[in-house]
Amino acid sequence: MKRIILMCCFFLEFASGADKLYSMMRPLNGNTVLIITEAPLFREPSMFAPVLTKIPILEFVVLLSNREFILENKKEEWYFIGAYLTNLFSYESAKIKGWLERKYIAGIDDFKPAKRIQKEMLLISEDAEDTGYYRIYSNGIWAIFFEDTKTTLYGQIYQCLLNENVYLLGNHTMSFFIREDEIYAPFATKILTNSADYPNWIKEKECPLNIGGYYTVIGNDVPVRSIYFIDKLLLKLKRGTKVKLLEWMDKKEKIGDKTGYWARVDTGIKDKNGDTIKGWILDVYIEEESNSSIQSTNKLKLLNVTNSGVNSCEKEDYHILTGDNVNVRSEASTNSAVLLKLKKGARVKLLERSDVTFTIGDRTGYWVYIDTGVKDKEGNTIKGWVVDIYLKEE
Repeated sequence: MKRIILMCCFFLEFASGADKLYSMMRPLNGNTVLIITEAPLFREPSMFAPVLTKIPILEFVVLLSNREFILENKKEEWYFIGAYLTNLFSYESAKIKGWLERKYIAGIDDFKPAKRIQKEMLLISEDAEDTGYYRIYSNGIWAIFFEDTKTTLYGQIYQCLLNENVYLLGNHTMSFFIREDEIYAPFATKILTNSADYPNWIKEKECPLNIGGYYTVIGNDVPVRSIYFIDKLLLKLKRGTKVKLLEWMDKKEKIGDKTGYWARVDTGIKDKNGDTIKGWILDVYIEEESNSSIQSTNKLKLLNVTNSGVNSCEKEDYHILTGDNVNVRSEASTNSAVLLKLKKGARVKLLERSDVTFTIGDRTGYWVYIDTGVKDKEGNTIKGWVVDIYLKEE
């Protein structure tokens, strides 16, 4: 009878600083890497040196230094590591240092998004204080269920290039592999592979998002925070910024006059260490590039002017310009830069409407965001803000 061997290991960020010491392999977190095959630890960087011990698979070890050798026209990479070997059931541990060959260890660059998982499963972990539910979807998505709030956090599973039986979760890291004859886990774990056995409130949940897909920021000066909720501000994103969706939580939040769901994104903007900045924003500020909608109740619509802030168009809405030499601005303000001037009769597409008004003479209108149809030097259409007193429906 086949049984699943499974091990889960959790730590906070995937990203790591670019340190010259680790230029040959970027760690998973800080200076930590993962053992992906049971590995002999040598006293010296040579397979002929005495073996100190064997490091078990899925042990996290610390990089201390590295060496590179060319032997018979073949390059060998060795790493000096520090291991804090732990017996998860007896809680006895010991520190040890030694040399490992590169083929036994993996860093962040050794993982790619998993497009397919062998089978779906639900992992139920239990301890004295809490019960955890971890669902693995066959399309390479993981989900963590919070039973008390009935909310779900979704993310992407990564597969190891060096050992395709090892997988990592995106931000909380989980590694697991399949073997025969035993179950191995750092906590009491029940594994369900038959969806009929899932709890009723989990059965109904399916992954609704394009995790790993690219989205465009549709708000301006959108705050990116270090954790979901009001926390450290990392940066602000400009309208049109392209971001990658890493995680999404189905808990509705209201921040100021905006209500949406928390999404963790890779901004593509690099910090001083050369790593891209990742953080949390409300998903009302992003729109999928493929035009397939995020399956959530916060999809923006073109509405009559309300106090809800900026609203986007649900359908294509074309207008004709009634004024001449109308300024198209980068922001909904006369203090912002003029992108171009439009002639009377120009046909434009209405994208968003705000509740910000502007008065010219005896006429008051609202700022609207339009696609002018005029292309810039890169071939993209120029989009900007005008006051709607200059527009009439087509």
